[in-house]
Amino acid sequence: MNERMAGMAAAQEGLGFNACTNTHERMARAECKKPVIIDEAKMVLSGIAELIELPLAGWTYIKH
Repeated sequence: MNERMAGMAAAQEGLGFNACTNTHERMARAECKKPVIIDEAKMVLSGIAELIELPLAGWTYIKH
């Protein structure tokens, strides 16, 4: 999955990815190791807040 997302980011100008800090930390505690996040991803405090706020600002997200 990480290779696929990195490839998509390289192929599509302006495409970006956000990673939820809350989920990342929760997964790290549960698995006793930090999940790998691709370099192209921007860490945001709350993914759900981003999903609510960005469309209100005119952004579009794609769920796959």
